[in-house]
Amino acid sequence: MSVSELARSIIESDAAANEEARLLRERGEPVISLGIGEPKNKTPISAILASAAKLSQGDVKYCPTDGTPSLKKAIIRYTEEHYDKVVAPENIIVSAGAKQSLYNCCMHPQSAG
Repeated sequence: MSVSELARSIIESDAAANEEARLLRERGEPVISLGIGEPKNKTPISAILASAAKLSQGDVKYCPTDGTPSLKKAIIRYTEEHYDKVVAPENIIVSAGAKQSLYNCCMHPQSAG
C-alpha cells in the first residue's frame, strides 16, 4: 500500500507552537493557536454516565462527521442560554478538536461554494 503525498506531509503538532502562542498573547497579540491542546475542565459526570450507558447497551455507531442532531440541539440551547446567541444547526460542527473541524470544513464539498 502506498501513502499519499498529503498523508506524508502531515507532521506532529509542535509543543513549541504553544509557547509561541503564549508569548504572543502576553504581548497582547490576537492568537488562534492550533498547537497541542487539552480541555481545561474535567468531563462532566453526566456525560461519563450517559456514555457508559450507551456502551453497556452496545449502542455504539458511527455518527455524522459534524455531530448528531440531538447534540447540535443541546449546543444550540447552551449557546442561547450562556451567550444569548442564536445559532443554526448547519453552523455547528462537533469534532475531536479544532484541527479536525477546520479540515472537515475545507474538505466538505459544500464549503467550496
